[in-house]
Amino acid sequence: MRKHLINRDMTLLCPNCMGGTLFHDLGLQFRSPTINLMMYQTDFLKFALDLDHYLNSDFKFFKSPDYDFPCAKLSDITIHFSHYASQEEALQTWNRRKARIDKQNMFVVCSERDGLTKADILRLGNELKVRGLLVFTENDYPEIYSFRLRN
Repeated sequence: MRKHLINRDMTLLCPNCMGGTLFHDLGLQFRSPTINLMMYQTDFLKFALDLDHYLNSDFKFFKSPDYDFPCAKLSDITIHFSHYASQEEALQTWNRRKARIDKQNMFVVCSERDGLTKADILRLGNELKVRGLLVFTENDYPEIYSFRLRN
C-alpha cells in the first residue's frame, strides 16, 4: 500500500481506532486529532459537520465509572481517549494533531452504527466539504454513492 500511495499529507477523520491503524500501516504522520480515541457515530456526525466549532471548544474531562482511560465532553459530544494514560497526554496529543489538519485534503470515514441513520449518511454526503467520504453501511443503499473524491 505504501508504494502506491501518492497523497501522503492527508487528514483522515475517523470516530475510532481505524484512522490510527490506517495512518500507521501507510507510514504517514498522524494528521488528525481523532487518532486513538472513540466517539459514537452520532457524536462524530456532529463533530464532522461542525468541525470548527468543536476544534475551538474546550474539553471537560470526567471520570467514567465504566472506563479506566480519560473521557471528556467537547461541547455536547463525548470523546473516549481509549489509548491514553492521562488527561494531560490526551489533551497534548489532541492539540498537536489538531494543528496538522489540512482541511483542503481531508477525508472522512465512519460506519452505520451507534444510531447513525440513512438520513445522517445523506446529510454527510450533502454537507461535508471534504475530498472524500467513506461510510461503511450495514444496509444496502444502491442510490447512495458512498465515496466521492472532490478536487
